[in-house]
This record gives sequence, structure tokens and C-alpha cells, in this order.
Amino acid sequence: MIFNRVKRYLSTYRTFFKGEVHLINGGFFRAKFSVKNSNCIIKVKNSTHIKCVDKAKEMKNNGFLPKDFEILAPMKAVKIISGELPDECLVTMHDSEYFKERLRWWGH
Repeated sequence: MIFNRVKRYLSTYRTFFKGEVHLINGGFFRAKFSVKNSNCIIKVKNSTHIKCVDKAKEMKNNGFLPKDFEILAPMKAVKIISGELPDECLVTMHDSEYFKERLRWWGH
């Protein structure tokens, strides 16, 4: 019984990718990015990653994303295509923190 509570508590902490990227290709299900300052290319599930881009900046750029920007995504949604993911891009956070970030950047 106690083990199940501990397991449930621990399972709400996950590893996330949080780093600056450059968009290579925006696919239908997954977007392809190069991770800034590394040789790593990743694909990230579109339905789960957050583009940490200020809406005002995006509107100034006629609705286009900036050249480089930060994203946040659960590692379950990230596929490493080539290279090595920098350690500084891996963060552990609680699911509730991730959902707060989603609300912050998506605005709903």
C-alpha cells in the first residue's frame, strides 16, 4: 500500500528536454530541430512540446517563429535523430510545473 503511494508520487516527476533549438522542418506529427550549440538533431512530438515564444515577438515577425527559440517537452516525446543531447538540456520537473508552463506559453 505505501509502495503504491510512493510509486504514484515519484511517477509525477519526469525528465524533460528544455533548450534552445532551431526549427529544421515542421512535420505533421513531429517537428525536427537542431539543438543550439551542439551536434544533436531531434524530432519532437507536436502535441506535447511547448514553444517558449512570446506571442508579441511572434506577431512582430508576421506570425512566424524566431530563428532560434526555447522548447520544453517530456523526453517521452523526443527522438534523438543524430548526435548527443547536451546534459544541460535535461531537466527533472513535476508534471504540475510542466502544465503551468503550458498555460503560461499557450495562454489558456
